[in-house]
Amino acid sequence: MIRSECYEMENVFANDSVISIKSSKPIVSVVHRNDFDKHLLDSAGDAGAGISTEESFRGVELGETLTVRTNKRNISADYLVGADGVNSSVAKSAMLWEHWPTLRTALGIECDVPIGDFNPQKVRVQFGDYTGYIWEFPRGEVLDVGIIGDMSDASLHGRIQSFMQMNGYTGRIKGWHLPVAGVGRMPTVSRNRVLLVGDASGAVDPWFGEGIYYALLSGEQAAHSIIAGSNAQSTYQASYRKFWNDMVWAKRFAQLFFNNKSFVPFFLANDKKLRALLIQLLSGEISFRELFIRTTLRAPSPAAKFWLNRAMPGRSQNSNPTMPS
Repeated sequence: MIRSECYEMENVFANDSVISIKSSKPIVSVVHRNDFDKHLLDSAGDAGAGISTEESFRGVELGETLTVRTNKRNISADYLVGADGVNSSVAKSAMLWEHWPTLRTALGIECDVPIGDFNPQKVRVQFGDYTGYIWEFPRGEVLDVGIIGDMSDASLHGRIQSFMQMNGYTGRIKGWHLPVAGVGRMPTVSRNRVLLVGDASGAVDPWFGEGIYYALLSGEQAAHSIIAGSNAQSTYQASYRKFWNDMVWAKRFAQLFFNNKSFVPFFLANDKKLRALLIQLLSGEISFRELFIRTTLRAPSPAAKFWLNRAMPGRSQNSNPTMPS
């Protein structure tokens, strides 16, 4: 199912600094979403779940027992789990949508192109003078090229089109909205025995836009909460709070990262430990809270060197390391 395993992340910054982070274990594993979704569907069926692919959700009636309405029938249920994306119909129908539009604050645009001579074991991300980044992710014989940024940024379409033209990429561009966790008030993701998971719950990190990992995590937590018994709603809301609290730290890290675009490449280039921390985060080994705290503790010394170099341009600085992390 895994199309590519990548051991190198090449980070390109607006000042033309290129910081390559390498690891002896995969930093990123890339799957095709269709393959991944089919695997999940087949696994659910193998576990005994009834699967219907030819009916659609129409609404839920709340009461002693939930009544789930589809275009074909009514289904009685003890619990309903909404995993239907950022524009969740389940959230709206179950009255869990009070402030959901405030979470839809990011836009992703992507296109699949032939991989050509792009290194299949490397991902490349390019940061510019905006909040977001352009990515190039190999996926078997295909290169997934895209951009993510603030939904209000009207320049995103032009940026990705210019990037594709500059690199000779052609293909059909598609886009979608993304929720961003850690922004504003924490949403209510469980009420009246309805639980929201994945993008429907806003479970996307505000720095890199990662969503699949958190979708799997929230789905697992919802299942454990239901299995645990009658307090499923409060149990799941409590577990979601822990996730949300870490996303608040993720938002702080994202602000630190995107608001210091001159300093960040210098910091990355000259601090091997920071590069290792980023790999640990992407591998799920540390939280955003730990990353933020450890990063800010390490920042003063390189920050002093950075400003000294700017004040005394004749000093040399190493800004393009490609050593293992």
